[in-house]
Amino acid sequence: MFGRDKRKREEAEQSWRRAPAEILGVEFGRFVTERSVGANQSLSAKRSVRLRLTPPGEQPYEAELKLSGKEQMVPTSPGARFEALVDPADPQRIALPENPVFTMPNGNEWTPPANAGIGRGGEAAVLEQMEQIREAAKRSQPPEGG
Repeated sequence: MFGRDKRKREEAEQSWRRAPAEILGVEFGRFVTERSVGANQSLSAKRSVRLRLTPPGEQPYEAELKLSGKEQMVPTSPGARFEALVDPADPQRIALPENPVFTMPNGNEWTPPANAGIGRGGEAAVLEQMEQIREAAKRSQPPEGG
């Protein structure tokens, strides 16, 4: 939501509420080519993350977190949990905290690598980590048919 806008993120960290969130699903948008310095180009993927939020003392509700490729990675496994930032004036405005920690469905914790959004040169490392997350999620699910 904030990309690399540090001032807006700091304001949200201080004034928005924190609420437990569970990932219901992640949809990737089409890849967008961005031109950076000189002839260097990078790719970014826009993502929509469907969440179930459970603010303390309130009814759970669903919302959508929209992320650009410049923002932190999120697990694609339904059931992963983390603490989200929620705008008190508009509960549908959701953001990731600066350093999110995700609890995977199998109970393991995962922290996205620093400064490795898809669009800034960290593609290979991030994709490798996402594959590791997918494998860990597969291992945490009961076998089919049993």
